[in-house]
Amino acid sequence: MMKNYFSIIEEENVPLIKLLNHQRIRSSDFFPIHSFSKICPELLNIEQYKQYQKNKLTKFISRNQDRHTTFNTSVGAVFDNSDISTTAKEGAIFIEVYRRNISLDECKQYLENHSDKDSTHYRRLLCLYDYMINNTEPLL
Repeated sequence: MMKNYFSIIEEENVPLIKLLNHQRIRSSDFFPIHSFSKICPELLNIEQYKQYQKNKLTKFISRNQDRHTTFNTSVGAVFDNSDISTTAKEGAIFIEVYRRNISLDECKQYLENHSDKDSTHYRRLLCLYDYMINNTEPLL
C-alpha cells in the first residue's frame, strides 16, 4: 500500500484503504496513516496509529537532527553536497524536509520517483510527508 500511496490518495480508493482494518500496524512500523484516515474515517485504531507515526518520527528527528548541520534547499543539493556521506544523504533529506528547507512539493516528487519504495528510508520520509501535509502541529 505504501508503494502506491500517492495513487491511492489521489483516487481516494476507499475500498483499498478499508483493507487496513484487516492488517495490524505495529508501533515499530513506519506507516502514513493521516491521509488514509482523512479519506476513510471508518478505519479502526486511527488515533493509536497516528500516535505510532508521530512517535517514530520524533524519535528519528531527536536522534538525527544534530548530525545534519548543513542546510540544503533541494534534494539535488543534498546529493551534490560532498560534506554529506553517501550513507547519510537519505537522513539529510529527511531532516531538511522536516526543517522545511526542502518543500513538500519537492519531497512528494522525490518520493514518487524513488527507486526503492521498500526501503526504510522511503517509508520514513513518506511518513514525514504524510504527517506534514496533514498537520499544522509541529512534531517537536
